[in-house]
Amino acid sequence: MSALYELHGQLGQLDILSEPGLQIQFPTPVSPVQAGVVLNFLHYSAPRWNDLIFSTAVQGSTACVDGQGRQLAQSLNGDITHARLQWLSLSLSVPLNISFADGHGVVDSGASIGLTVHWAP
Repeated sequence: MSALYELHGQLGQLDILSEPGLQIQFPTPVSPVQAGVVLNFLHYSAPRWNDLIFSTAVQGSTACVDGQGRQLAQSLNGDITHARLQWLSLSLSVPLNISFADGHGVVDSGASIGLTVHWAP
């Protein structure tokens, strides 16, 4: 994990400004070109409790969609993973999206809970 600053201790690990990324989606017949930047503002992993691993992250991104304006997206995410089944996690996400187009903004929020399967070839 790449982070601007990391704190390790008995209370867990805190990463500040970690995992920056650039996303580009090329145009298709049904969607325009999109580009954006993604960043974890804060990522906290608690010490293991028995075999459970708890982590949370505050993430932010900005994107520009051709012909549709800009979007700011922040989210609070949490994961619970079992140490022996790290390919499977229970996830909670609370996003807040703000879209700007034609001189006005639109706010959209929600929440989701799901099981995530992490697969790497």
